[in-house]
Amino acid sequence: MVLGRKKTSEAKKNDDIEMAKKDNGTRRSLDIESQDSMASMGRNNSSVDSLTPSDMQMQIFDQIEQIERSHNFGSGRDHRRSSNKSVSIIEKMLNKTEDTVEFRRTDNIFRQAIDPRNTSRLRWDFVIVLAVLYNCLVIPMRIGFGDDKFGPLSAIDLLIDLMFMSDIFVNFVTGYFRTIKDTGEQQLVLSQPAAALHYARSWFFFDMIASLPVDFMLLLKVSPKVLLYMRFPRMLRLMRLPRLFRYMNRWEEYIGLSKQVLRLCKTIFLLFVFAHFSACIQFFASQLQDFPADSWVTKVGIHENTPKIEQYAFSIFTALSHMLCIGYGPTGGPRNITEVWLITVSMCIGASFYIILVGMISSTLTMTDTDTKEKRERSGRAMSISSRMSFSGDIV
Repeated sequence: MVLGRKKTSEAKKNDDIEMAKKDNGTRRSLDIESQDSMASMGRNNSSVDSLTPSDMQMQIFDQIEQIERSHNFGSGRDHRRSSNKSVSIIEKMLNKTEDTVEFRRTDNIFRQAIDPRNTSRLRWDFVIVLAVLYNCLVIPMRIGFGDDKFGPLSAIDLLIDLMFMSDIFVNFVTGYFRTIKDTGEQQLVLSQPAAALHYARSWFFFDMIASLPVDFMLLLKVSPKVLLYMRFPRMLRLMRLPRLFRYMNRWEEYIGLSKQVLRLCKTIFLLFVFAHFSACIQFFASQLQDFPADSWVTKVGIHENTPKIEQYAFSIFTALSHMLCIGYGPTGGPRNITEVWLITVSMCIGASFYIILVGMISSTLTMTDTDTKEKRERSGRAMSISSRMSFSGDIV
């Protein structure tokens, strides 16, 4: 009996030793396979970026289930040990996955560009539009009638230059819409590198040239005649005008007006901007020649010391007369070659604007009449249908 008990106890010990060896081998294989699966998940960065944490957890559970099936765990104490080990492996893999996803999410926040429809971005665009309108009004007047001293207006211009340079940086980090060739739909691109590359290839050069602080040249000590010619670089700021239309195109869906009306408003605005610019340039051309006796400025009787408002009034009247082709202004035809070229260019551009405006107004009125006719036809059909229904109801 004693010998039999000893044999059974020794057999149990041997069985325990063999089971422990199997358990250790299983644990090692689990560790190796879990490390391999974690390494493979770490290497597959693109899949991590495209999966949600819940999808990753499902993948981890599937991998653990495959590991358990491959090792065919038994029941009882071995199964409990293996399940505890599996739980610890799951926790490790989930912690690593959550850390990876959180890092990816934080990294994507810094790589994502600003949505051009963002409220703060639209407010900044509105400020830039006001600055562009200021430039369209003030810059031509400073070229034609302004002084060459560094004064308060120069300080305002420098402040606006800083705003436009800041706008260049904002444009680098703002997304854009691209058109899909197959469908023609607008797709929003919020990738930071793609947005920066798109802006660098499109408007960066023009915006950079238009933002140069040219007023610093007024601090140079040169002769008054040279200072007069140094007004020309201020024309570079007029290259900011395309920004106005770029931002207005973004606002079309928020304004609620039809495209035909917006185009008509843009054309009329450009007409007045060119008339304003032409008036200032015509006076400036006479000033560069020291107001010769045959110039229109001398014939009108104004000179350098005449009030600015009077100078501008005669200048804008002369420019509009040329653009609308109703005459040569208050002094008749030109008497020198400079005025001949200025009047020729002004008449050609004015005639072009006139043709464009007439065509746009006629097309707008035609479309308005078409819409009105369609509405009347629809209302007439509705009235006839309702009258028929009421008549049939009376018969019944």
